[in-house]
Amino acid sequence: MVIRKMNTVLVKHNKILFGIFSFIIIVSFVWFFTPGLDGSMFFGQDMNSPNLVVGTVFGEKVKLKEYQQAMRERMLLLTAMTGRDSSQFQDYISQTLFDEIAREKTALKLGITVSDTELTNFIKNGFALFRNDKGFDPELYKKFGENFLSREGMTLADFENVVRKMLAAEKLSTQLTGSATVTPQELDLLAELQKEKFHARMVKFPFASFKPAKKFTDDEIMNYYKANSKQFMTAPLIRALVVKFPYTPANITPSAKEIQDYYKAHEKEFTQNNKLQPLAQVKKQIIAALRLEAGKKLAAEKAKKFRDQIYDAAAADSVDSGKGQLLLFNSLATKNKYNVIRTVWFDANTKNLAGIGNEPELVKALFQANLQHTPILRASLQGNNGVYVAALSDVQPSKLADFKDVKAKAEELLIAERSKMAAKEAALNFIHKLNAEKNKSAALQQVAAKAKGVVTKLPVFTRETRPADMVQQFAMQNAALLADGAISNSEETPDAMIVICLDKREQATAKEKEEAKKQLEAVMAYSKQMMQQSSLMTWIRSNCVDNFRQQQNN
Repeated sequence: MVIRKMNTVLVKHNKILFGIFSFIIIVSFVWFFTPGLDGSMFFGQDMNSPNLVVGTVFGEKVKLKEYQQAMRERMLLLTAMTGRDSSQFQDYISQTLFDEIAREKTALKLGITVSDTELTNFIKNGFALFRNDKGFDPELYKKFGENFLSREGMTLADFENVVRKMLAAEKLSTQLTGSATVTPQELDLLAELQKEKFHARMVKFPFASFKPAKKFTDDEIMNYYKANSKQFMTAPLIRALVVKFPYTPANITPSAKEIQDYYKAHEKEFTQNNKLQPLAQVKKQIIAALRLEAGKKLAAEKAKKFRDQIYDAAAADSVDSGKGQLLLFNSLATKNKYNVIRTVWFDANTKNLAGIGNEPELVKALFQANLQHTPILRASLQGNNGVYVAALSDVQPSKLADFKDVKAKAEELLIAERSKMAAKEAALNFIHKLNAEKNKSAALQQVAAKAKGVVTKLPVFTRETRPADMVQQFAMQNAALLADGAISNSEETPDAMIVICLDKREQATAKEKEEAKKQLEAVMAYSKQMMQQSSLMTWIRSNCVDNFRQQQNN
């Protein structure tokens, strides 16, 4: 389990518990370097003591020095396993550390051991840091001891004991949960469920088919507008002050080395029909790209200098009001002879700003600014067309739109609401009338037609079927829950009410079931093992007290 988690974290690092790790590291440094600190605010004990109890496992105390040592051991293990800087695993280690200590202590308590052969095989095959192109390299292993372990006051023998503990914890899971078996009866039932076929029909009551016949009066539309005012609120609008530093190619002459380096680094760009174009043929293109790169860098430097100038002036003069900062923005822009673009009102979905262009990140950042306290963006912003120093200058909050401006929308929504209500009523009447029939399957088509329902025969499907059409998929899932000849309740979809009728089930053939069993046995065994491992961890945790986790929850 721990090895699978270690591999998973390389792909996707969880940032949620980073704060826990930071807490552990900061407190650890304080404990080591600040003698006499009173830590009673956390545990009611002297946090300076290495014997501080941070938790218990089956009544056995886990002390601070053991917890800190376990942290260092995990960092070393992950560095050796991946060949990467272990600092990127800090949040993962913090999240799982106490559980791993608990698993190791449980394995020791139950007498689970690791042989020398198992240890050697894992060290030779489980650590990227000890391997070269030919496999395990004893010299790399030796250098690990000299370069990494010695700094931690550890030897290779100490490291091997750490690996033994980890492997013993892993054996705890496999020995106690690895014997999951699947009975023939379970396998037969699962294969039947997987390959059972369903024949079903769907009756749709499209909202569009139930539009009101009469036209709504202005008073009816007005009443709807008033009753549903939240649907007719205008979008918040803002205006901004923007200084743009455009991406203008710099007037430079790139060196031959710069051109050659760019050519090598961008070979894919200069490859046509799987053939790399000669440097001479693309040299002008490369020079233009290098000049643009230099221009972008220069624009970023100018923008940063201007933003820093505003920041320093605000700090020097203690300008903390939004109004004061905007005055400072304008005065310094004028002093530097920068053109200040004063935008028109725009909302959060605005695509293009006049004089600026398509800059969604700039729009997003301005909507996050605070007019009263921090109207100026905290940093210059690199966009599609340039680098920007910008400030929020005006805000127009959301308000109820004038009736005349949204009358058409209100009428449209009112028609949609009444259409949906009529479709729901038609679906319920259909169900009531069909339930009165002795043979629902036979009568379905006729009853549906009278109720203005549209009957669709679903493709024959199994529980594995996943059609691209989401409504069909929803209908199939509902059908699989019905008895033969039964109908479902009415369900709402984006454009219609639907009712499902299961005409019949068709049992899987012996051949289909046998084919399914070949795949299902391993899947079901694995599923059982995962359930057992989860139960094992629940049992271990029920016999542990983790003070760090409790403190975080409090």
